[in-house]
Amino acid sequence: MVRRTVALVAIAALPASVSAMVMADGQGTPLSRADAKFMSAELLTADQRVRNQLAHLDERGTAPARDRTRAALAATRSFEIVLRGTGGERADQLRRALHLETRWLGAVGSTLANPRSALRDELVARDAALRGALAELPQSSRRGVNGVRRLIAYAKAREQAKAGRAAVAAAGASTP
Repeated sequence: MVRRTVALVAIAALPASVSAMVMADGQGTPLSRADAKFMSAELLTADQRVRNQLAHLDERGTAPARDRTRAALAATRSFEIVLRGTGGERADQLRRALHLETRWLGAVGSTLANPRSALRDELVARDAALRGALAELPQSSRRGVNGVRRLIAYAKAREQAKAGRAAVAAAGASTP
């Protein structure tokens, strides 16, 4: 009987303890201005490296762009982990930018891997939301290459070329 009572109390206390942990996490240590500037600069650098690769897709193919995209995703995820114990406006701005960067990079990676990706049509909207969030960060005064329109044009060209090859193959197969 005592065991059951202790088990029930422990089970009943679990939601309260999880709630307390979540509330405490949201009010973590404020992110310092120096840390916010550093993380912002690193995020902007990773973002621009991806964009530079996108701007040169014809010349370099997709492998370098895919590598940069994976590296930027890894950096984004590591910053998200670092921010877990922080609070304040600077941390919230970075979290928003990191979330939007992750969504954008997901669409970029999907489009690089599959030119017909459904996410290709979301690239421009995701990019616009991301650019707004990046502009709010410290160190955001840099201007650089966009690359999104180049990726879309490249993906559409690859899709059309594949459709053209399929049409030629079908025409060749139907002639005696």
